[in-house]
Amino acid sequence: MNHNSDIHPEGARAVALAAAERSNIREGLPPSSMFSRDLDAKLIRGEITYAQAIDALGKHYRAAVARSDTQ
Repeated sequence: MNHNSDIHPEGARAVALAAAERSNIREGLPPSSMFSRDLDAKLIRGEITYAQAIDALGKHYRAAVARSDTQ
């Protein structure tokens, strides 16, 4: 029997993300963006911190809102 504690952290994270994507599909929500997937990969590899990822997501989406407001 495979317990969650037996799964490598990256594998557990991948399983959780796949479950979240399936939930989004069931609820009619869009999939996660490539930008957020790239950030998640960097988190897994230890290239950035959670604070840096949150900051980057905020900047990314604020810039997208600003672009849509000018169109």
